[in-house]
Amino acid sequence: MDTRRALDSTAIGSMMVICLLWDIRQVVLKATAPDIAPILQIGLRSGVAALLVG
Repeated sequence: MDTRRALDSTAIGSMMVICLLWDIRQVVLKATAPDIAPILQIGLRSGVAALLVG
């Protein structure tokens, strides 16, 4: 078995960026809710994600 290595700055930075993006998504959803229905926003986000994965 290999021993575990300590997290390097790349791993820590990547996790910080991912968490920041997830948090911003929630803020944008709440801020634009009066103008655009939240379910539409979620559907658009899922559609764009499907295109990027495809």
